[in-house]
Amino acid sequence: MHTILNLQLLCVNCPAKMTIQQCPAFNYILSKPELFNQSVNEHLITMAKPFDEEPEKYTEAFLNIFTECKQCQNQGR
Repeated sequence: MHTILNLQLLCVNCPAKMTIQQCPAFNYILSKPELFNQSVNEHLITMAKPFDEEPEKYTEAFLNIFTECKQCQNQGR
């Protein structure tokens, strides 16, 4: 059996006029090709390897993504 569970990582109201190209969280994800892959649908990001192979790196990356997102939201208010 092969199973894929898709979990929602972020669901936020971005600041007005924010685009995917400007998004600091998305740009952070793209800067980490060793951890994340972008699919043809640019909003779908997959992990480049299993979480248990690099748990510390993924944990740090997820925290950085949330931090980038939170800072952007705070600046956009």
